[in-house]
Amino acid sequence: MPPTIPDELIQLITDNLAQETREGRAEDLLSCSLAHNALRHAAQKHLFETVQLWTSPPSLQDPPPYQAALDARALLFVQLLKKNPALGLHVRRLDYQVNQFPRNDEDRLDDLLQAIEMMPNVTDLTLGYRRIVVPWTEGRRMPMAPIPRELVFQNRKGTSGEDPHSRWKRAVVALIQRTQLKTLRLAKIRMLPLYSLSPSIRNLYLQDSSFSLGRPLEPFENRCVKLESLNCEDDEAVNFVDDYLKAEEVGLPLPVTLDLSGLRRLGITALCGYHERWGRVLRRVGHLCELEVLVHRLGSLITEEAKPEIALEGFSTNPVSLIHPASLATISHLTLKIYTDHRYSYSIVDPYTRACDDSLLLLGALEILEIEMTLDGGECALHTDNLTGIGHGWERLPVILVTHGSFPRLRKVSVPVQTTMEDHSEHALEGLDAEENEERKGEVEARLAYAQKLVEEMADLVFPQTEFRSVVNARPGLKLSLVTEVTMGYETWRCRANIVSK
Repeated sequence: MPPTIPDELIQLITDNLAQETREGRAEDLLSCSLAHNALRHAAQKHLFETVQLWTSPPSLQDPPPYQAALDARALLFVQLLKKNPALGLHVRRLDYQVNQFPRNDEDRLDDLLQAIEMMPNVTDLTLGYRRIVVPWTEGRRMPMAPIPRELVFQNRKGTSGEDPHSRWKRAVVALIQRTQLKTLRLAKIRMLPLYSLSPSIRNLYLQDSSFSLGRPLEPFENRCVKLESLNCEDDEAVNFVDDYLKAEEVGLPLPVTLDLSGLRRLGITALCGYHERWGRVLRRVGHLCELEVLVHRLGSLITEEAKPEIALEGFSTNPVSLIHPASLATISHLTLKIYTDHRYSYSIVDPYTRACDDSLLLLGALEILEIEMTLDGGECALHTDNLTGIGHGWERLPVILVTHGSFPRLRKVSVPVQTTMEDHSEHALEGLDAEENEERKGEVEARLAYAQKLVEEMADLVFPQTEFRSVVNARPGLKLSLVTEVTMGYETWRCRANIVSK
């Protein structure tokens, strides 16, 4: 009789194979599950821990190849669960995305809803909408209605008087109400009933998503959701949170209480010219540990017609000035993500480099400071003249970092500045004669050479040696990362600023 392997040793073997950063993880776990019965259960626990279900309805004719592959994989998993329901017990993270509301009479809906019920231990759920635009070809009927950019979760009456998507919606609400759920991520799902939130949820991530504040028609007991992490990635999510806080302040009846007193991580989008909206949640939350602020500022908005509606001072509101006083003493990780364009003068960017003013000195517990700036140029090439203001804008940052007694716990400062430009090198060359072909190739080679040169010039202009040398001298143990990137199409050039100490 062959010797048995202790369960502890089997667990150690499969846990080592299941390390997420290891290359060939899935293949090795699959081989392990097939090697011996004693290894199968331990390997399957890791193989099915994370499941992706990206589906489209059977009515979608001739889906793109990538979507057809996703549908086939989802269908295969659903059929696998029907044959072996025990596999669903291993699923902890579920990524479920659709490209339209499934209809009540849709083929395979029963199997799909049954598969979701077979995964009762999900603690991390992603629910999203993916917009698929199928290219028109001869013989294909054009869609009768425009393809929506998001799913609006509200009752719609069909010809029979019933919501034709009610079965799927009820199943989704039941999924979100599960008591095991800890993390919920919504992507392009709007007006989901707030009362569907499970009180066990601690981490909520909203991408172009929102909840409706209405109460259900049937009797409902108010519940409390104690959030530890909240991320609002765009204006839709920010507006929802702001509307909720305003309703709470005036005493309106709400179906769910969002308890933010225990919030430790907050990600917020700073709306252009509407700092009173995103600032409300900052002023409300005390004892934050991590704060991430995303800023969008496009020069195309700064027109004479837009100035009265979107005042420039609204763009340059320093987020630190809006933080709750208690959080100033607890924030250890601050990230500022700045997305703008370089089609205009550097004054478009300058207000955000000014976010690094003396207000940062109020963050006495700061350990990590990250400032990520993206300059989107589209078809326009970035010129070095546009960069002189960025380097000037950082002038206060080195001064603040070397101020005596500032940031006693600071261990990392990272400032990547990236510019993106469209790449026309893959444009079709068909129909061009030999001379035109050579001319096009010359243009492409010139743009590539310009990008390689630009990334090095950016490092010198964006991060002046004289300003940042003092930081290197005063804080020798600080991990200082000053990086410039130029992305053209699928190629990226990087250059790390070499700040030499003296």
